[in-house]
Amino acid sequence: MAEVRPVVEAMRSSDVGPPTYFEISVALAFMHFARADVDVALLEVGIGGRLDATNVAEPLISVITPISFDHTDVLGTTLSAIAGEKAGIIRPGGVVVLAPQPDEAREVIAARCRELGARLIEVARDVRWERQQGGPGGQRFRVMGRRGAYDGLRLPLVGAHQVVNAATAVAAAEALGEVGLPVAADAVARGLAAVRWPGRVEVLRRRPTVVLDVAHNPAAIAALRDALVECFPGRRILLLFGMLSTKDYRGAAAIIAPIADAIVVTTPDHPHALPAAILADAARGMCPRVEVVESRLAALDRILRLARPEDVICVTGSFYLVGELRPVLRRRRRAGTPITA
Repeated sequence: MAEVRPVVEAMRSSDVGPPTYFEISVALAFMHFARADVDVALLEVGIGGRLDATNVAEPLISVITPISFDHTDVLGTTLSAIAGEKAGIIRPGGVVVLAPQPDEAREVIAARCRELGARLIEVARDVRWERQQGGPGGQRFRVMGRRGAYDGLRLPLVGAHQVVNAATAVAAAEALGEVGLPVAADAVARGLAAVRWPGRVEVLRRRPTVVLDVAHNPAAIAALRDALVECFPGRRILLLFGMLSTKDYRGAAAIIAPIADAIVVTTPDHPHALPAAILADAARGMCPRVEVVESRLAALDRILRLARPEDVICVTGSFYLVGELRPVLRRRRRAGTPITA
């Protein structure tokens, strides 16, 4: 930060103006990677791709995960427009690993690859998967890659969508081998088995079961809904729900509210937070019990008081909501105090 600060200050009086918080973060990351002399750096774009700060890099491989509606105020209101922004990370003659996509998005990516002479590797066509077992503790599956089969794979994450993500990661690992950075099959298996992803259908405790998920758009909320229904059949589901006003809260509520027996709605700690009362109105009529509790901590205590030991509580809708409440729940667990304390 000390080295970057003078440059940031100098830019304040320049024609381009000061860099954004995200741009500064990317510059710091690049400095760290360079000094650590890393073999491989994984760069995830902030928004879109074409105009993202990370896109100054020259990738060995471009990986595009499932495209859905998010950041529509910046990226566009159609899947083809959003896909066009995502395609900005593709390089002439490069390698592109593409997760399964809606047809509208896939066509844009494929056309851009043809235009730039980039090689397209498609998950579900060139690389396939077979899910064998799934539950609250994780799942087992196999991947049929372009270099062979990966049998007996284990992933501690929950939800069928995470197996698709894993297959995409395997496809990327295979592609790395083709550009001079081979990844052994046993390393792939060890890596997947060691994955830890806080806030992604994360089961934090039992009796009642408390699940945290940072889903904040309809596609992610749908994946969460499917995971809850699959992993906890016949159990009552209670939601602690809060979203930002910049997200499609009506679409998200329509997807998740019908599976809930009760919802406690709160307002995340963020300048763009959606008032809890507005989100509650979107959920009413689809869930038998919807309450508004503005204070996040009070909302947590309320949903815990509503739950029976055999119930499932899910905290979702926002990174900011989950980010604030996760350490609270962890501290209470470590201290051995009741989670309602």
